[in-house]
Amino acid sequence: MTPDAKPLPVPVTSAARGRHASSALHRLTMNTIPSRSTLVARAVALACWCGGLAPAHAATLQAVQAVQATDAARTEQPGACARDARGRMDDQCLPDPRAIEIDGRDRLPESSERELPRLTFLLGDERAVASSSSVREVSTPGATVARQDTRQSRFDSGMDLLKPEDRARLDEIVAQVKGRPGLRFHITGHTDAQRISASLRQRFPDNQALGLARSQQVARYLAQQLGLPDSAFATHTRGPDQPVAGDPQDRARWPANRRVDIQVFWQDPAPTTQRVVTTTLVDPTQCDMLSPLVDDDSPVRLTIDGRSGPAVAATSADRQRCTDVRLAHHQLRLQYDSLSQPRRLNATAWPTTVTAGDTVRFAGYSNYRLFIERAELRVFTANDARQPVLLAQVPLDAQLAGQWTVPDALTAGLRPQDTARLTYRVRVYDAEGRFDETDDFTLSLVDHRPPAGVDLTAASKQADHELLAAYGESRLAIGNIPVRGGTVTASGQAIAPGQRVRALGVEVPVDRDGRFVMQQIVPARLHTAEIAVIDPDGPARVYRRDLEIPAQDSFFVGQADLTLGHQNTSGPAALLTDDKNRYQGDHWAEGRIAFYGKRRLDPRWTLTGSLDTEERPLNELLRNLDHKDPTSLFRRIDPVDSWATFGDDSTSIDDAPTQGRVYLRLDDGRSHLLWGDFKLYLGDTTLAQVSRGLYGLQGRYLGDDSTSFGDARLRLDVFAAQPGTLSGREEFRATGGSLYYLRHQDVTRGAEKVLVEVRDRDSGLVLSRRQLVPAADYEIDYLQGRVLLSAPLSSLSDDGGIVRAGGLTGHPVYLVVDYEYAPVNDGGFDSLASGGRLAWWATDAVRFGVTASHQNQTGGDQRLAGLDLIVRRSETTYLKAELARTDGPGTGQYTSLDGGFNFGQGAVIGQDDSASAWRVESQLDLRDIAPDQSGRIAAYAQYRDAGFSGPGQLTTRETRQAGVSATAALGEKTELRLKADHRDETQGFDTDSAEAQLAFQLTPNWSLAAGLRLDDKTGDALLGSPLLLSDSTVEGQRTDLSLQLDYDSQAQWSAYAFVQDTLRRTGTRRDNDRLGLGARYRLTDKLALNGELSGGDGGAAGKAGVDYQYDDRSSVYMTYVLDTGRTDENNLGRGGALVTGVKSRLGDGLTVYT
Repeated sequence: MTPDAKPLPVPVTSAARGRHASSALHRLTMNTIPSRSTLVARAVALACWCGGLAPAHAATLQAVQAVQATDAARTEQPGACARDARGRMDDQCLPDPRAIEIDGRDRLPESSERELPRLTFLLGDERAVASSSSVREVSTPGATVARQDTRQSRFDSGMDLLKPEDRARLDEIVAQVKGRPGLRFHITGHTDAQRISASLRQRFPDNQALGLARSQQVARYLAQQLGLPDSAFATHTRGPDQPVAGDPQDRARWPANRRVDIQVFWQDPAPTTQRVVTTTLVDPTQCDMLSPLVDDDSPVRLTIDGRSGPAVAATSADRQRCTDVRLAHHQLRLQYDSLSQPRRLNATAWPTTVTAGDTVRFAGYSNYRLFIERAELRVFTANDARQPVLLAQVPLDAQLAGQWTVPDALTAGLRPQDTARLTYRVRVYDAEGRFDETDDFTLSLVDHRPPAGVDLTAASKQADHELLAAYGESRLAIGNIPVRGGTVTASGQAIAPGQRVRALGVEVPVDRDGRFVMQQIVPARLHTAEIAVIDPDGPARVYRRDLEIPAQDSFFVGQADLTLGHQNTSGPAALLTDDKNRYQGDHWAEGRIAFYGKRRLDPRWTLTGSLDTEERPLNELLRNLDHKDPTSLFRRIDPVDSWATFGDDSTSIDDAPTQGRVYLRLDDGRSHLLWGDFKLYLGDTTLAQVSRGLYGLQGRYLGDDSTSFGDARLRLDVFAAQPGTLSGREEFRATGGSLYYLRHQDVTRGAEKVLVEVRDRDSGLVLSRRQLVPAADYEIDYLQGRVLLSAPLSSLSDDGGIVRAGGLTGHPVYLVVDYEYAPVNDGGFDSLASGGRLAWWATDAVRFGVTASHQNQTGGDQRLAGLDLIVRRSETTYLKAELARTDGPGTGQYTSLDGGFNFGQGAVIGQDDSASAWRVESQLDLRDIAPDQSGRIAAYAQYRDAGFSGPGQLTTRETRQAGVSATAALGEKTELRLKADHRDETQGFDTDSAEAQLAFQLTPNWSLAAGLRLDDKTGDALLGSPLLLSDSTVEGQRTDLSLQLDYDSQAQWSAYAFVQDTLRRTGTRRDNDRLGLGARYRLTDKLALNGELSGGDGGAAGKAGVDYQYDDRSSVYMTYVLDTGRTDENNLGRGGALVTGVKSRLGDGLTVYT
């Protein structure tokens, strides 16, 4: 690993670019690649020599020498390479730039192997050449025999003095050979590759002189000990030219190269038998990638598939070719793409259902590990969407793996019928502290433990398999780390059972068929990528391939067609065929130009473009390029329903999505400017949201700096488009099912945005909003306008309250879909959309924002403008203020209560209506002012003028709203919750509500909760039950008191009973008395029953269900819910719903709901 390499290993692959010819290649090799003129001169000389033209040969040699002299003179500049008279390289010699420069000067063709510089960044495991010794008995006659001592003398850097341990080694040689007849010594001195320091140049002009001084020092000592004359010793030097310890430039191996080799010769009087120990160096890699490259000055060399003769040293290009042949033979692949850098960050955990004391294993996945300095896991509570609490920060290792033990305090007070939720995220940091972060993932927290007798071995294997679920996928939510470079992909097949694969130093999962794939993003520079296939008994086949990710690269493919025709037709053919081009004259001409191209302009910016003019007359070929493609209808056909689906495990990626004829995009991975299809969502505010899927111009700029919360310090979004589609917005009241139908069909592919909103039952304000992910959370049929959720969507969200308005309690849940659709007659309207948003964080705590948009469709011209301010201390303590104004009706809004079978239109705004709105919202987390205090206080105030037409905020009446809520712990066993809301509509409906709830933990088994609710409705027709809509108008005041007693057996069952009484009512309000009980019983660790039954005003109500969790990823469920409606009479009557099905995750990417 070179000093600049990151500590986190990376899986990478080698170059598809530069595929190599399989024929034998002749190469001219020197320490530097010759210039073009030198190559030509040598080729002429070789041709003359082969033809026997001696005079021409001599003349040509003179020409070669002249050219070489010219080249040498050309390199006489600082940092250039030069040789002295002894063939030694100057220490200032730089790596050959022609192997990495991009201007094409004196460079080998892209389709051949290249002699790359030897300084690369290792993407793999550290390896070294190993030594192997063999022992044999040798019988020799009485003759002069060379004996060599394998123990070598070592020297300090720049010194020729013998150390005491070296003298001891020489004394052992003296003891072995003393008294032998005819003794002669051959002594060779060696040095490392570092230059002679200025202070030692008076003694040793260069390394050759230092090596000679070391050999002479040894010779003098042996002569003194043996009493031999100087003629018995022959001293030589090799300087740094024959290293024995790998790369001569590696400082860590220099001490091994500072040595003296000694050979001893004498005359044996009779045949002798001796024991010879031979030590050889073994390279563990294929094609000897770890062995040093020895310079070869031969003018001509022949290699076959990168293999040369045993006497000829291999070059870098030869080893690349050899590695490519070996990889292909073993069905392995190393490929790179310098134009693609799709960053991925994901995480998974096992088990996902836990209790106190359980150890949860976490595994992260990232395909840009070289850019990551450290990683951590962040665990939060998730039951209160407005107040997530950070529970733990767990550091992850270099493989993004870690574990966390669930604290006992989390399950305190958790009943068997309850399932709490925890969320976790993975956050990774670069060297400068910038971070990327995933979306939230969920853990289910229960109070029971798995049954005893679990097979730990099987459980461990299952956990290893489950932790691969995040592999290759991405759930990136925040991306601030600059990731620039290219992708390297290692893949292969035919891996035998039991074998393991490591790519770029990372263990890679192998499937049952022996296949694997690994992809990583690496910086634009030289790399050495490695694949290692490890046998069960330990030996490994190691493949190393040098590759270069260029700083600039490009790809282009295109076609141009020209069709010429002659026609001779009588009659009104142009009128009948509506083809005025071919029937206007005797001759006609048509053509088509189409291309796709991508170019990396520099390490940061990439340009992507495409054009398809379609087959058109030549004089119209380049006109109206911004018009939409009429064949885009076929893109909205579900591929499953067409014959173009094949089982080849391939993936189709549209890198230039456009409904028109032109696509152009300039981006750096974060910021971009494009012309084509884009999805726009400016949702940082409540009053001035913009959500469209358009075709046109869009720009986005994200500053390089970010806040401590991960937000870009500066963000700018602008857009302008003539989409040719209309915008639709529909709100579906959740039905408990998963199928919903849009009001319009022929939906624009990829332009939809699907959200789940939980709204307050009193104020109607959005309490939480979650955007669903295509394919993972829902599927949509674009032609039919049908949305299928991956899981049933409950109609209620538990708010923890005990006061019931009907048979059930909770906040209503809505499915909101924003989309684009093509009208039936698209020739009768003109549409325009333009606008933008600027958000600037002045500090980590203060943000200013401005939003503006202009949308013109179906004759309705709307202008929207807004200002907003955020002041925050933490994610849960903040103040938000907004001001917005609209002109015009805006996008129509429709609501459905039955999944899309029937729709009701919301407020209709006039063409010339202008209105303003403002909103202030704040929240205080008590932990931010007192770390040992839990709870929160929140407040809001909102005003909307009559005719305000912001998306999701349409109103025809002047509306004022305000509210406050608080939750606080009063000691360890008591919790207080307060809530109040006010809504005032001019010439409309007024509502006031207040609620207080106090919960006591009486004993470890018993708990008691009391709730009091007061509401005042004037001319109201609101929901009495969150499940049912009332069509009758009620008004008056009502005060309800509710008590609920819970019993937790601390075992397999729990029960509760409640009683509710109306203390006071006025007007048309009816009594809301109710008495009921409920229970949950866990028959086994996997099977649970739950039910509730109540009676009172309005009749009986209740729910019953069964849930069988046959493993951690699959369950069978059935629930029946019966609600009374509201206590006031209405013609909707009673309502019940039965939901049953099977949820099963069949694979890492497939979950089936039945």
